[in-house]
Amino acid sequence: MSLLEVADLDVAYTRGNTRMPALRDINLTMERGAIVGLVGESGSGKSTLGLAIAQLLPGNGRVTAGTIAFDGTDLTSSTQAELRAFRGKRIGVVFQDPSASLNPVLTIGEQIAESIRLHHDTGESTSLLTETLRKYSGGLARRGRSWAMAVDMLARMGIPDPAGCARRFPHQLSGGMRQRAAIAMALSGEPDLLIADEPTTALDVTVQATILRELVELVREMNTSVLLVTHDLDVASYFCDRIAVLYSGQLFELASAKEIFENPQNPYTQRLLASQPNIDDESAELAVLEGDVPDPADELAGCRFAARCPEAIDLCRSTPPRLVTLPERLVTHDREHQCRCLLRDGTATAAAGGAGHQVLHARRPAGEDRR
Repeated sequence: MSLLEVADLDVAYTRGNTRMPALRDINLTMERGAIVGLVGESGSGKSTLGLAIAQLLPGNGRVTAGTIAFDGTDLTSSTQAELRAFRGKRIGVVFQDPSASLNPVLTIGEQIAESIRLHHDTGESTSLLTETLRKYSGGLARRGRSWAMAVDMLARMGIPDPAGCARRFPHQLSGGMRQRAAIAMALSGEPDLLIADEPTTALDVTVQATILRELVELVREMNTSVLLVTHDLDVASYFCDRIAVLYSGQLFELASAKEIFENPQNPYTQRLLASQPNIDDESAELAVLEGDVPDPADELAGCRFAARCPEAIDLCRSTPPRLVTLPERLVTHDREHQCRCLLRDGTATAAAGGAGHQVLHARRPAGEDRR
């Protein structure tokens, strides 16, 4: 059984009496220990999908169709009491702004220790975090088991003086340290799944890379799966095992990171990659994505990328494509490569005259210099 199975998911927001679809027909599976990146332009629905999985949608948002099965339990039909048992212990969340997670009137250590007491209150755990208690004695021991575990989590996230950091308030830390503390708190319950929504976007590039490396090392050690929401394709290429490309509320392509960067099949994915600077070829001309992303709430008859796609045919404007697994002749590394495109699923073969897409942009192979 997969850890996470999102099936035929639709999400909508309401404004007054108007319902505005935000996600349509999302199908996504995550295995234990996998790191999956959600990429796409702003407004594509990345954050909404993360919030829907965690069942943390705002008051005007709700799942209107489909299921979200977490370890066999459908979260969309769970009670609030059941969801509280999942959050923190089974599902952790890290937001872009650590202020959304950290209480300004409590020290960092108190907040993480409180989370640990909530999820490790039996005293019988033989987990990775509990084993680290053996390393602590003296002053830390007098403050209790949960405090020692909190300090250890801060140390695991690369904070130089974890004991000193634990005694500080959020406003006394730099942005990078606050984000490390927020990640440490999210992982303190040893969740099976961590949803990280642009966790390092506001930070310096060097700090960003360091924090992500520390995060990946820790979740690998814990065997925690990660759903990483990011607009940074380089981040996705270096740190993710699989990548899901979202566009206007729909999942357009899903494959291994290596497959996405070496063999993108959806015209949108191809042009998204081609629009990124390539340090290996500074003379390469960047592709320009003409036009605007349609609002996910807009009802369109055909493909949502058709108006911007230079390869679109009439059928693309009238028939909605399905997300399908590609035939082996179109894949190079990942036989589970999925794509939403009429020109790839066989529907438009005759209309397209048998012509295939040209891969516009070859990135460095995903996996080189990763982690």
